[in-house]
Amino acid sequence: EMKVFLDELQPSEANIELGLTLVKRDLQRVLSFQSNAAQIFEFGSVKSGLAMRDSDLDFYIHYQHEQREREDQIKMIHVVASRMERTGLFGQIVKITGAKVPLLRAIHQSTGCCCDINFSNARGCYNSKFIRAVMQFDPRILHLAMIIKFWSKCAYVLDEKRQFNSYCLVMMLIFYLQTRKLPVIPSVEDMQQGIPRIEYGPWNLGYPQAITYKTWNENSLRDLLIGFFRYYSEFEFTRNLISPFVGRLCSLEELEKKNIRELAKYYRACEVDGYTPLLTGPWITIQDPFELNLNVARVMITDKRFEQLRLSLQHGYDVCTRHRESSFAQLLEALFTDTKLYTKAKPTNKAKNGAQAGKNGETNGTVGKETPKGPGQTWRFPPLENELFVVKQILLTRDPERKNVITEQRIRQLWSTNVVEFMVDILRKLFMVELDPVEEEPPKDEKKTDEKLSDTLQEAEAEASDLASMHKKRFIMTCERQVFIARKRIKITNEAELKQEIDISKQRWDRNHALRFKTPIELAVADGAVELRLPEDQRKNGPLRLFMDTCFLVHIRKCLKGYFYVMLSKAQRKRIDSTNQQATDTTAN
Repeated sequence: EMKVFLDELQPSEANIELGLTLVKRDLQRVLSFQSNAAQIFEFGSVKSGLAMRDSDLDFYIHYQHEQREREDQIKMIHVVASRMERTGLFGQIVKITGAKVPLLRAIHQSTGCCCDINFSNARGCYNSKFIRAVMQFDPRILHLAMIIKFWSKCAYVLDEKRQFNSYCLVMMLIFYLQTRKLPVIPSVEDMQQGIPRIEYGPWNLGYPQAITYKTWNENSLRDLLIGFFRYYSEFEFTRNLISPFVGRLCSLEELEKKNIRELAKYYRACEVDGYTPLLTGPWITIQDPFELNLNVARVMITDKRFEQLRLSLQHGYDVCTRHRESSFAQLLEALFTDTKLYTKAKPTNKAKNGAQAGKNGETNGTVGKETPKGPGQTWRFPPLENELFVVKQILLTRDPERKNVITEQRIRQLWSTNVVEFMVDILRKLFMVELDPVEEEPPKDEKKTDEKLSDTLQEAEAEASDLASMHKKRFIMTCERQVFIARKRIKITNEAELKQEIDISKQRWDRNHALRFKTPIELAVADGAVELRLPEDQRKNGPLRLFMDTCFLVHIRKCLKGYFYVMLSKAQRKRIDSTNQQATDTTAN
């Protein structure tokens, strides 16, 4: 089955060599200068063994007199592009000079191959050869890589916008195989033991030409494929580091605190040699296996691409689960044909710092500083894509027969309805402040509320069709003690974890760390976002400001996300109970 699959996807070695020969011959004609000879090095999928019939050709051009400065590389791109136009050997020429690695993209006229040409990325040649060595180590890895690469094209993960690439996917695959209970392949750090160093600044580009490692993992290709989708459908991308160099699961918090022993040389390069630390996130962090301060996933610059990746991985695992009894060929066909396209809500005006700007210049306080709005201060909380995704799953779970159309408006309406109620509940139960309703909301029995898990969550199970009833909620907020400063990261995915976090808040309350203030607050829905409004007459560095900056704004998004997960788990449990009841009734009849 795999041989037929690969023969369909991949060109033969002979065809690859023929194409490379023809393209490199014409490249020499436009690249060579009498006083500066050029060497052409191919890298990428044609070198790693993962080329498909429609793959681009990647070339690194090395001149005898190197073009080290970025300005010189950009000048060379313009010169070579002009030569291409004059000779007619290449067409559809595009100069991409704003990228981290400036490159020239063109179509080779006689072969139709798309060529990406750069003058600075020699490291790509080493990476491609390393991937080829990994693919040759175990045929299961090559087969997995080709399946996942083709699936990614079908499942909207890889597209023409190139905000994610097959190199990132291969790194994800290698990391997954390293983290099995019985690893399929060792970490890059282990591979480099006893291998001569290839210096690239402080980094070691060395790797074994032939990987010698005894793996005890005998899982079938099918099991490893299903495991890949299961692993990344549950993976916490925003919290964890994907590092083939380390080869084990580590959190970004460990990275920041310098607690990953395998990265001692990386820490030293940053502290002693002044190299820029690894830029994590914003959605996914994949550490290059050699240049350890490089996050290769930084090419992903929109949340839409991240949500598409996550949706595709989750749906891929669902497909695998549904086809456990099918043949492997049927499973692959389902993976390649049963896909989902993520639809992003219409974008709103964004502030430069990543916060959402409102009509009066206010920003989302979860990522930016507050700004005055009218008579007071306002923090704005627009819906995040991961929250909207969970809300959609809630609606799908409630309506398994798909009787109702789930529109974007309906998703956002349910989000807005619940976030206001959730914030009230979070302030009371997790932040342990008193909220005394003003005007429209009658007082609640706080003691009774504390004994139950979450009255608000139960009320939120019903969708609100009219937002006017909760457009504004006003309270007097009173704080006596703080329960969040220096608290560990919030983790809420189900009711039990929510109950545990509430208990932690109560325990910290008993320690009596004083933080006293009293202020009016208002929660309101405005332009699709939730706003928290405070009066302006507050001390600039007073206890309220301390509470907002070090407690509330730091943790509120995690709390909201957790509440939506609890809501989803309750909907799923209710659906299971309903299904079981129907089965019981059918049996009884």
